[in-house]
Amino acid sequence: MTYDLRRIPGQGSGHKNRLRKVVGNKTTRRVAAVLFVLTDVILILFIVLPFPLGGKWVMVLSGSMTPVMQVGGMVLMTPVDPASIQEGDIISHHPPVYTDVIVAHRVIEVIEGDSPSFRTKGDANEEEDQYITTASNVVGDIRLHISNLGYILDEVSEFGKTPLGMVLLMGVPAVLIVAGEMRNIVSARDPRKKRQKILIDRIKKRTKAFKK
Repeated sequence: MTYDLRRIPGQGSGHKNRLRKVVGNKTTRRVAAVLFVLTDVILILFIVLPFPLGGKWVMVLSGSMTPVMQVGGMVLMTPVDPASIQEGDIISHHPPVYTDVIVAHRVIEVIEGDSPSFRTKGDANEEEDQYITTASNVVGDIRLHISNLGYILDEVSEFGKTPLGMVLLMGVPAVLIVAGEMRNIVSARDPRKKRQKILIDRIKKRTKAFKK
């Protein structure tokens, strides 16, 4: 004797409608979960990761380090001991004249002395920088680069300032989660669901007893 567990009384066209609701409910929760995961990733990248390193994210504005760092990308800049800098490292620094500007170029020579200084050059530039970077002008080194992230964040930031952006980026995920939970509560109180579960449990028990 066998039982078809898929054919339970009361599962006609109404069952198809309920199936659509279940599928829709799962899709809603998945969309909300993806949005929250993306939010968590952004928080980890821009708050959790830089904090213990004492670093900060800055946007690449020139192509002097192409293709290693491309315009519109974001780089994680962290403090560094000038004495630990070696030839080939990419350091961020202030040029001697423009102290309010930060340049990230590769070290092509370390000049030893009481305090080290450095010759630098952009990978895409034909000539080296026309100045020597002293230890006091070193800002940090470059730990991580993510291409085009600066453009994306800039667009998202501008969109998030609009009323529609605030609703979509903050309100929609919360509404989706609440709606999914409400559907679960309503489904749990559906007497037809309870009857079907009881029937399925009975059939399973009889099947086990028959096999014994």
